[in-house]
Amino acid sequence: MATSPNYPTSGHADTVVRGTPGKAVAALVLGILAIPGVIIPLLGIVLGALALGLGLSARSQIRRQGLTGSGQALAGMILGSIGILLAVAIIVAAVAGSD
Repeated sequence: MATSPNYPTSGHADTVVRGTPGKAVAALVLGILAIPGVIIPLLGIVLGALALGLGLSARSQIRRQGLTGSGQALAGMILGSIGILLAVAIIVAAVAGSD
């Protein structure tokens, strides 16, 4: 069995790799999907609410554990909120137009 050669290291054995929580990525994806999801207003509200909840949870986890991905979580929260607002506006317009 061959041994691997000794490659030089950076000398920083205590380097910590910080990852992005999956909740932040999921919040971003759901927030993006919430925007076109307002074509079916209930879908837009559900996707937006999920994006908002996951984004809030991810930002809390990021702060507690010192992870990265705060921007993704924030973007998911913003897009989710926009999806909710657009869906509610469509519902209000539909109800007001039916009179």
